Amino acid sequence: MHRTSEGFAVLGYGFKLDILPNVCTFSTLLNGLVLEDRVLKAERLFKTLIKEGMCEPDAIMYTTMIKGLCKFSNNDTAIALLKLMEGRGCKPDVFTYSTIIDSLFKDKWSMML
Repeated sequence: MHRTSEGFAVLGYGFKLDILPNVCTFSTLLNGLVLEDRVLKAERLFKTLIKEGMCEPDAIMYTTMIKGLCKFSNNDTAIALLKLMEGRGCKPDVFTYSTIIDSLFKDKWSMML
């Protein structure tokens, strides 16, 4: 059982105590949302984190979002996020690439690699 709602409650409590979350905190929440198939909410949170400068996403956070997008065959957005990741100086790893490649093959895309 995934319990992201409780995770967000703890996050709110932390804010009240002036305990600021870090990239690990947000990555965990994003992963929970992806596991619960709540990718749209994860996307909104991810965009807010970047827009508000709350934390700088790392490879784990980007890959978590890419995994969620690929889970629902949203390959174009996943590839755009990969490009954003690289453009912001965050190096993708083998898991990032294999997640996208696997999703593309599952969707029977034919493209030059």
